[in-house]
Amino acid sequence: MGRAVIANSGEATASVLDLTTSPPTTLYKVPLGAQPTGVAVDEARGNAVVTSSGTNSVNVFSMTVNAAPQPSSSATDSLPVAVGVAPDLGVAVVATQTGNTAEIYDISSGSPTLSISIPNLQEPVGVDYDPVTQQFLVLERAGNAVFTLNPINDNQGTLRTGVDPSSLAYNFQASTLLTLNTASNTLSVVDLPNSNVTDLVPLSGSTQYALAIHPRLSLAVVTDSANGRVLLLPMPR
Repeated sequence: MGRAVIANSGEATASVLDLTTSPPTTLYKVPLGAQPTGVAVDEARGNAVVTSSGTNSVNVFSMTVNAAPQPSSSATDSLPVAVGVAPDLGVAVVATQTGNTAEIYDISSGSPTLSISIPNLQEPVGVDYDPVTQQFLVLERAGNAVFTLNPINDNQGTLRTGVDPSSLAYNFQASTLLTLNTASNTLSVVDLPNSNVTDLVPLSGSTQYALAIHPRLSLAVVTDSANGRVLLLPMPR
């Protein structure tokens, strides 16, 4: 696709970038509801899925067109802060931090349609997807855990992680799950198939991080906003 999407919380838009240019260039901005936060990409359909926490909504729009499209939106529970997408299923899961729900949406048509809302989660703040097992991973900050959900057969589970986890990332090629734990400034390395924390890596700097994993290099990429730097941490294989 050669494009990326950035949520601009302060101006209630999402920017679509062309990654084939150096440096990347902004193609257009899509107007959204207030405070867009969570972003995921449906690569199978060329769509972006963005949550707007200020208006309690989830938005879907095309990223392959050449001018700003009109997004299709649906109401969510309170404070939707994160979203994950299963391109193979045409499904998205939205985490609502104060609604304490994980909401499953059908996005196969390009419009978000609520299928089911799973209640009683403990401050969900992050979502990722494992295409191998077809399960979503929802980070529960207040529960110090990751909630797992298969939207096909409704299998659900919970695994413990670090204290006060604020973000997560998953490498399905290595079956490695990472969570960043704000209270202890640590990174938990989890063997997902065995539901086992295999390592706890200390971090220094900011108490708020963003996290990603390079799937082929098994390299954790961690932003440290307090020190204006990016940390690159090799993960166990």
